[in-house]
Amino acid sequence: MAELVRQGARQEPRLAFAETSLSDWFRGVSIPSDEAVVRFLADYLEARAARRTASYAPRGSRWWLERRQEAWDDRHKHRRGHPADRPPSPAADRKPALCVGVAPTMVTGRQPRAVDDQLATATVGQAATVIVGMGGVGKTQIAAALVNRLKNENAVDLLVWVPAASRDGIITTYARAAHTVEVGEIDPDLAAANFVAWLGQPHRRRWIVVLDDVTDPADLAGLWPPVAESGRTIVTSRRRDHAMLAGHNVVDVGAFDDAEAVRYLCEQFGEGESSAEAAALAADLGHLPLALAQAAAYIADRGLTCARYRARLARRRSLADLTPDALPDGHQHAVAAAWQLSIELANELRPIGLAKAVLELMALLDPNGVPLNVLAARVVTLHVSRQTGVDFDAEDVFDALHNLRRLSLATVDEPAGVARVHALVQRATREATPPEAVDAAVIALTQALLSVWPETERDAEVQILRASVASLRQLAGDTLWKGQDNRGEVLFKAGSSLGFTGQVSAAASYFDDLVAMASARIGTDHRDTLYARYWAAYWLGDTGDITGAISALTSLLVDQQRVLGPDREADILSTQHELGYWYGRSGDTARAVRSLSAVLPNRIRVIGDEHEETLQTRSSLAYWRGRNGDVAGALADNIELLADRTRILGPEHPKTVNTRHEIAYWRGCSGDFEGAVEGFTTVLHDRTRSLGAEHPETLSTRHSLAYWRGRAGDPIAAVAELREVLADRQRVMGEDNPATLTTRHALAYWTGHAEGPAAAVTQLEAVLADRRRVLGPDDPDTLLTHHELGCWRHRAGQLEQGIADLVDVHRDRERVLGPVHPDTCATRAELERLR
Repeated sequence: MAELVRQGARQEPRLAFAETSLSDWFRGVSIPSDEAVVRFLADYLEARAARRTASYAPRGSRWWLERRQEAWDDRHKHRRGHPADRPPSPAADRKPALCVGVAPTMVTGRQPRAVDDQLATATVGQAATVIVGMGGVGKTQIAAALVNRLKNENAVDLLVWVPAASRDGIITTYARAAHTVEVGEIDPDLAAANFVAWLGQPHRRRWIVVLDDVTDPADLAGLWPPVAESGRTIVTSRRRDHAMLAGHNVVDVGAFDDAEAVRYLCEQFGEGESSAEAAALAADLGHLPLALAQAAAYIADRGLTCARYRARLARRRSLADLTPDALPDGHQHAVAAAWQLSIELANELRPIGLAKAVLELMALLDPNGVPLNVLAARVVTLHVSRQTGVDFDAEDVFDALHNLRRLSLATVDEPAGVARVHALVQRATREATPPEAVDAAVIALTQALLSVWPETERDAEVQILRASVASLRQLAGDTLWKGQDNRGEVLFKAGSSLGFTGQVSAAASYFDDLVAMASARIGTDHRDTLYARYWAAYWLGDTGDITGAISALTSLLVDQQRVLGPDREADILSTQHELGYWYGRSGDTARAVRSLSAVLPNRIRVIGDEHEETLQTRSSLAYWRGRNGDVAGALADNIELLADRTRILGPEHPKTVNTRHEIAYWRGCSGDFEGAVEGFTTVLHDRTRSLGAEHPETLSTRHSLAYWRGRAGDPIAAVAELREVLADRQRVMGEDNPATLTTRHALAYWTGHAEGPAAAVTQLEAVLADRRRVLGPDDPDTLLTHHELGCWRHRAGQLEQGIADLVDVHRDRERVLGPVHPDTCATRAELERLR
C-alpha cells in the first residue's frame, strides 16, 4: 500500500494521498473526492488484477471501484460537464456480453410469436418473468429469442443461462458466474450465495439470468435473483405452483395458433405442400410446436407428404413409431416422452400415486372438456382405489387433478366445471397404459357419466357429457359392446339426449351410425343392435319421415318377435307402443287408439301399472283419443293420469308437468280458451324455471300459450309472442325442424287475423312449400297448411283458387287419413260452407 502512495505522489501532486486515506477507500469508509484519483486507482488495480498479483486489492476490485465511482457520480453530478450528465456510450461502443452457460440455438424456422412481444415488455428492475406451459410448447425457445435479441442489441453485459432442472445444476452455474464477476469462493454454495448478493448490488453491469426448465420450486429456495435496477430474471417451467408464480410476472404459453402452425410447416416443406394440408396436419397434432417439428423431420426423412403422414397417424400407429430417428433442433426428448417426467413428478405429489391414474381416465374423454363431476363420481374413486391399491376419495382425486395442473399437464376451469388436457398428452398416456387398465377405465367412465347425467337436460349442460361419450365411443373399441354390465347404455343416453334437446336430425344420424357400429361389432340380432334400431326409427319419425318410421318399426317388430324371448317382452311392447304413436302421426288416429289400447294391458301385466312406460302409454292413448274426436275423454284421461304421476313421480317431475301441458291443451280444444291460457301460463313458469327459456319443451309451451291467447281473443298478442318463439326455435332447433315449421304455420294463421288475409296467404304459401320439402306432400301437417291456405285465399278474395285448394286437400286427406277422420270431415264441411 505504501508503494501505491509513493507511485501516486511521483506522477503528480494531485495524486498525493496518505496510506490511511487509501485504507479507508478500500474498506468503504470514505470515497475519493478527486476524479483523477479514482482514475489512477482504477488503472492501477485493473493492471494488478490482470496479472493476478494484487495482494492487497480486495476481491472484486473492479466492482469495488465501480461502486465508488457511482457514489462519487451521485455526489457530484450537479457539476457542469460531469460524466454523470453525459449521455451513455452508444451500444456499439460496449463490449460483448460475458456469458455463463450456453443458451440453446434458435430452431430452424422458429416462428415469431405474440408472446415474444409480451416478454419484451418485461424490463429491467421488475420482478422475475416466469414463462410457464406444458412440455413441447417452446418455452425455452421463447427465452432464447429474448436473450439473442438483447445480445444482438448490446443491451446486456452479463448473461447467465442456468440449466435449472435440479438445485445442483443451479448452484453449479451460479458458482461459475460468481467467479466470472470475481466474487467466487471454493465452496459452490458460498459462491452461489455471493453471486445472488452481487446481483442485488448497485453497479452498472446490465445482467440477465435465465433459469431454464425449473422442475421443483423448492430448488430455488434462497437462489431467486433479486429485483435490481440493472437486471432481469427469466424463468421457464412446467410448474404452476403458487410458490413459482406468486409475485412474479407470469407469461402463459400455449401451442401455436393456426397461423403460426401453418406458417411453420409451410416454411419446413417449401412449395411441396399446400397450406390446407399443413393446416390439417397442424390440427391433428394440436398445434404443438414440438410435435410439429418432429413430424416435419419424420416426413422429410422418409420422403412423405403431409397426407401420408396423417394417414399413418390415423391408423393408430404409436407416437414413438412416428418419431424421426434423429431428433431435430437439439430436442432432448421424443414427443411421446416429453411429458413423462411431468407425469412422474405429479404422481409423486400428495396424494402420492394418484395423478397418473386420474390422467389415464382423462385420456379417454374429450380433451376440450373433461367434466369435473365425472371425475368426482363414486365409481371413479372406487376405480382409482383398485388401480393403485390405496383408498382414495373425491377430494383426493381433485387434489391429484390439481397436481396435473401444477405440472402443466392439465388446466382446471372450476366455474365451467371442466378440466382440459392436450390431445397428444392424452394419446401418449393411452399408449403407455396397459390394455386391461384402459378397459377398466372405460367401464368406470361409462358408469360415472350415467350417474351424473341430469334427469332434466339442458343442452349447454349435457353437451360436455355427449362429447365425453363420443370420445369413449371412438377410443374404447369393443369394450363398450361386450360384457353384462350395461356399459353400452351410455351410448343410447347420448344419442337420445340430442333428440330430447331439440337436435332431432342429429339424433337420427347418430343412431343410424350406432346401428351400423353395433351390427359390425356384436351382430344384427343382438339386443343392443335391435335397441339402436328402435331409437333410429324413433328419431327418424321426428325428422318428419313418418312413413319411414312406421316401416322401420314394423321391420324391427318382426325381428324382435323372432329373436327375443319372453324375458324381453318389454322391448317388444316398446316397439308396439311406438308404432301406435306413429300410426296416429300418419293420420290414422283410429288405428293408433286400437294399437295403444292393446299395448296398455300387456304393459301393466309385464312391468306394472306404476311403471313410467305404462304411464306413457296411458298418455299417448289419451292424446290419440282426443285427436280421434273424443276431446272430453282425452281431458278426463289426462286428469286421472296427472293424479297418478303426481303421486308416483312428484309434482315437479317433467312427466308430471307434461301431463299438465296436455290438460291445458284439451281444455282449449273443449272450448275453455281462458282455462287453456291459465294452464299454459303456469306450465311455462315451471318449465322455464326447471329447463330454461330455450329448451324445446319450454318453447313448445310458449308456442301453445301464444296460440291459445289468439283463440281467447287477442290475436295481436299471439302474433307478437309467436314471432319471439319462431326466432328462438330457428336459432335453437333449425329452420327445417318440424316444430319450427309448426310455429311458422301458427304465426301465419294469427297474422291473418291481426293484419288481414293477404298477409296470411303470403306466409302460408312459404310454409306449405317448406313442409312439402321437409315432411312430404302427404304428411298431415302439410295437408293442414294446405287446408289453411285454401281458407285464407278464399277470404282474401281468391275464391276459385281457395276452393280448388280445399278440393285438393279433401281428396288427399280422404286418401291418406280416411273419409271419417276429423281432419277430412273438417275440410269437407268447409267446402260445403263455401260452396
